[in-house]
Amino acid sequence: MKSMGQRLLSWSLLLLLLAGYAYYTVWILLTPFVDKDQPVFAYFPSAHYATALPLYAILVLLACSLLAVGYIICSEQLKRCARGVEMW
Repeated sequence: MKSMGQRLLSWSLLLLLLAGYAYYTVWILLTPFVDKDQPVFAYFPSAHYATALPLYAILVLLACSLLAVGYIICSEQLKRCARGVEMW
């Protein structure tokens, strides 16, 4: 059973992610149909960042995943080498 603090943290993180998703969705889907001189554009960065930020996030996640896999493979090979088992 989760404690009350864990439930509060999970719900707050869920609400934060949903708010971020809603903001990004409005930024991508609705701002192209609004005139550039409207004051709503003060709340959104340039459209360039709408594609650049997710692309960089995906690249960072991919790099971290590959580094983790490489670390696991190397550590397993070092364990085998320490036991006297052939490397490859």
